[in-house]
Amino acid sequence: MRGNGRRLTAATVSSAVVGMAIALAGCGGSSESGSSQGDSSGIPEPARPIAEQIPVFERAASQFHCEDVLGVLHPALLPQPDGGPSEANCKDAVGRMRGVEAFRGSDSAEYGSAAVVDGEADGRTVSLIFALDDQGEFKWIAGTHTRREVGTEAPRQIHFDPAVTALVEALRADDCRAAFANIAPHGRLSYGGQKSFCDKFEDTFMASPEGFGSRLQADPEAKPVLMGATRDQAFYGLATEPAGYRTVIVNGAVKGDEATVYDVIPTER
Repeated sequence: MRGNGRRLTAATVSSAVVGMAIALAGCGGSSESGSSQGDSSGIPEPARPIAEQIPVFERAASQFHCEDVLGVLHPALLPQPDGGPSEANCKDAVGRMRGVEAFRGSDSAEYGSAAVVDGEADGRTVSLIFALDDQGEFKWIAGTHTRREVGTEAPRQIHFDPAVTALVEALRADDCRAAFANIAPHGRLSYGGQKSFCDKFEDTFMASPEGFGSRLQADPEAKPVLMGATRDQAFYGLATEPAGYRTVIVNGAVKGDEATVYDVIPTER
């Protein structure tokens, strides 16, 4: 699988900001997994290209000012996603950012509502994963790889589709164990193990109409759309009716050739 992202480098950053609103027209689930981005996919457009976020991220990774860091970290990761610069959010965000201190970007690529930025942090090669927030801005999801990803292709033996398809089916069936079997171990969504995951399952996915599982049950035709892939991950967009859009990141490197869902990032709940 080859990433269909727009390849950009830090040197190509334009001073003009592209003023595009999030396009969620046609959010139905008629698109098939593995299809390319199209008008019926519901994949939102970014408000500005990922390359324009690189210098903003570099500044946040060097100064560690709370508001700067909150401006580049996806709010879905925060202990209080709607809490703004609270003490808990600042502590969490700055702590995550210290893991990529002094980051300098070298190359980037977009994959629909996801993006990858290669570079170095404290002399180490790192590749960062971004996803759109509810304002259409690319935000870091605290995901990293220790080798470059831009321009790479997934090995033939790694199949990403089964993991995202199985997770969607498990959520529709309200089956916590089947869902957990497709979640990347030690990731944000694993909650440390199956018992903890299942204890939190209803509240996380099903308790409210905005939950991912609830949205999937309300729209039985919604299917993930493959937006692109690198050698270590694939990016899917999943739009549901009457509302909702998620970027699903599938990791193919954690468990050998068996892909697992690394994270599910909401743009619109």
